[in-house]
Amino acid sequence: MNSNQQSGETADHEAEELLRNAREDASQLLASYKAQSDRTCAAILSQGEQAARARSERLAEDAAADVKKAGLSARQELMSHAFSMALERLCSLPDDQLIPFLAGIAANASETGEESVLFNQKDRNRIGKEVVTLANELLGGGKLTVARESGEFAGGLILNGGDVELNGTFEALIGLAKTKLSIDVSKLLFDQ
Repeated sequence: MNSNQQSGETADHEAEELLRNAREDASQLLASYKAQSDRTCAAILSQGEQAARARSERLAEDAAADVKKAGLSARQELMSHAFSMALERLCSLPDDQLIPFLAGIAANASETGEESVLFNQKDRNRIGKEVVTLANELLGGGKLTVARESGEFAGGLILNGGDVELNGTFEALIGLAKTKLSIDVSKLLFDQ
């Protein structure tokens, strides 16, 4: 073999060696990039799943809060309705129950026994005198009087004594009791 042939074979051999090394390097680089790509994809997928879980949890918490708000709103509406019904029942008490009830309020609230008692128009005309008469008896000789004017309220009375006024209207009595009774009414309505 001549030296040209030998050098051609050496060059071919070196070229094949370089080509084989280049293929191996390319294969290793490709494997390395594929592994890095797989890790990056896995990390992105994991972050996406975590974000989706967090979003799902937030949505579930928001939905639970909305349900709780709606339930609370419904409970408040029912309680308000219960107190409205109580007001209606007080206003529709028969006279034989209403007269002693109002007389008791007037007698218990009276400080001097000489106050005037303000009723709404309907009660003033219908039972005002009877309430004041019974309240005076309960006071043991009181001098309460029926006020000349009437008030704008659903029922009950207002006791006026100079600078002092006691609001014994049904609206005021229910308002005072509302805070105190709300827990009990809630227990009755919702078995809690």
